[in-house]
Amino acid sequence: MTKAKNNRPIIAVDVDDVLVPTKDAMRIFVNKNFGTNHSFEDYDKPGEYRRYFEQVWQVGPEEGLKRYKAFIESGALLRTQPVEDAIKVIAELEKNYDLVIVSARGDEQIELTHKWLLSHFPGVFKGVHFQSAWYHDEKMTKAAICKEIGAEYLVDDNVEHCITAQREGITALLFGEYGWSKDSPETKRLTRVHNWQKVREYFEQV
Repeated sequence: MTKAKNNRPIIAVDVDDVLVPTKDAMRIFVNKNFGTNHSFEDYDKPGEYRRYFEQVWQVGPEEGLKRYKAFIESGALLRTQPVEDAIKVIAELEKNYDLVIVSARGDEQIELTHKWLLSHFPGVFKGVHFQSAWYHDEKMTKAAICKEIGAEYLVDDNVEHCITAQREGITALLFGEYGWSKDSPETKRLTRVHNWQKVREYFEQV
């Protein structure tokens, strides 16, 4: 596996619900703009990752897409502060590792993501990679991107991305305590890190 020129191991980090508390920001936005009154617990119920928010809202794909687009276009994510302890722990990891972003965000969020990272993590990440930007004519997995850039670790909240990474020989850390990863049988095969302090503890023992 190729490493960075300075031979430091590379950690790939997801954005949504790993660095950015997207779920909480969306709950607040949708409650305010679509007449709902969902609690934190409503957004914590077990469910499938795909269309998770539509399950919470109890709406179909068309209405779900409408709400999601309104949320993205509102700029709410740009005003959202990082997940608790993310800045502190990443600063510690940066001493021994090179960190890169590997995100499944679409093209419409690329500029927003760069602005947010510059605001909260200036100069920290050695690269920012988006699945959509690698290949528009075929599906590029996060695992494939990690292999291409030489990342040995992936920190992600999506069980599917973590499982795929493991199959490719990449150490996957399943981040957070979210409804979409609670009851998946695959989670038993993954290393779970419930928060950034647990991420720090993991890498202290590597």
